[in-house]
Amino acid sequence: MRGTLMSNGGHFYLNDAAARHGVSVDFLRTRLRDGRLPYTRDERGWYLVADTDVAAQVASQHRRPTLDAAVEQLVAAAPALSDSQRSRLVGALQGVA
Repeated sequence: MRGTLMSNGGHFYLNDAAARHGVSVDFLRTRLRDGRLPYTRDERGWYLVADTDVAAQVASQHRRPTLDAAVEQLVAAAPALSDSQRSRLVGALQGVA
């Protein structure tokens, strides 16, 4: 049976890490698959994850972006506007028909 492994720099098996941080094993597996959660494997091939990495993933799940960060993200993703389009947009945001 797998047990908690603390002797290797604070690494845990997925079940243990999920239980410690109140998330599902699926949450951790998803992050393993998409590369957001670094891992190593033990001699049997079972995943081991660092407690600090799991904590960072859990914190990022609950972190909400600030309004300024959200606006910056929107502006960065927006296409370039012509002067006419920009003027229409400003008018719409200011309530001018």
